[in-house]
Amino acid sequence: MPRKRSEASIEAGKKNLIPFQSEEEAKRKGRNGGIKSGETRRAKRNLQETIKMLMDMPATGTTKASLKQLGIPEEDQTNMAMFVARLYAMALGGNLKAGELLAQFGGLTQDEIRKDNEDKRKNEESKARIAAINANLGNDMSVTSGDDEGDVIIYVPKIDGVKEWNEEDNVEDSERGEG
Repeated sequence: MPRKRSEASIEAGKKNLIPFQSEEEAKRKGRNGGIKSGETRRAKRNLQETIKMLMDMPATGTTKASLKQLGIPEEDQTNMAMFVARLYAMALGGNLKAGELLAQFGGLTQDEIRKDNEDKRKNEESKARIAAINANLGNDMSVTSGDDEGDVIIYVPKIDGVKEWNEEDNVEDSERGEG
């Protein structure tokens, strides 16, 4: 974050500005700045592409042997895998920065962990509410698929004179041999 500057400092900086002598000079300097910006952007993109290419290359020599010893499948033995393995070894050795970087690569940033914990908490709260509703509505029934994995739970009150739903009620007439 940039440091705060005093009013006096800002005014002194404005006095150091030299205005352009002509409109042509302003255009020329603006054009040159745009060209330089484009060159910098292309260089950065090329660097990123080069890093990606190097990381995706298959491991060779001692790197490949190390990855094989770690049990990494041959098709996954890349320079990136060795990089991650090295980060892992450094983290185990107590290097906190390596551990943070490894966690970030794995999608385990503090925000991700916080979000996962929040989701788990909400899920537990929902289960507790459902249990409380079931306890209070003893004469009602709930319908779920039974595995509790992301189910939508539907509460249907019992109505006198209407039979309860069961799996056989869901079978089409043609499948039963009727109609």
